[in-house]
Amino acid sequence: MSSHWQMVGSYEWDKVNTAPPNTNDPNSLVWGNRAHYTTNVFKILGSYELPKGIGVSTTFESQKGAQHTRTATFSGANGNILNANGTVRTTSLAQGSLTVTIDPQGSYFNPRVNLMNLRADKTFKITENQSLTAMFDLFNVFNANTVLGTEVLSVTVRDNKGNTVPRFGRANSIVNPIIFRLGARYKF
Repeated sequence: MSSHWQMVGSYEWDKVNTAPPNTNDPNSLVWGNRAHYTTNVFKILGSYELPKGIGVSTTFESQKGAQHTRTATFSGANGNILNANGTVRTTSLAQGSLTVTIDPQGSYFNPRVNLMNLRADKTFKITENQSLTAMFDLFNVFNANTVLGTEVLSVTVRDNKGNTVPRFGRANSIVNPIIFRLGARYKF
């Protein structure tokens, strides 16, 4: 620590390759999700030592939302399967049902996830070799409810009022709410 404080920051940029492995399935060759997209994360951590041995620290992380891609499921009973240009490819599927990628990977992303966490702690010396540290943690300080996961199947469903609504893009998971934790650590 320098003058009772420290700070660390990082930035990560990734290029993701979603090309499927070698395949003998002609549907994967026509509708395959051959795409590259980028993702990134920014993170900063800091801590400060207050008078009387009280420590405070924080982390902030900002991450590009996860990508998702529209899909549709077809079976032999569903009728025609079309080529990319709209012509009929086949009228039945010998292999049973098939989930087809409708849009290239990286076409849709969930919202960016921004999270901040805080900690405060105080260590009490019991004896020369023993101490007790009391800790207070606060996770998701701003109570973000950012979408983490979405439905990808391109169908319609009925909502609780009986309306027909699209399933694709509906949230199926969000960031956990604000959480606080009290803890203690005994060192001997």
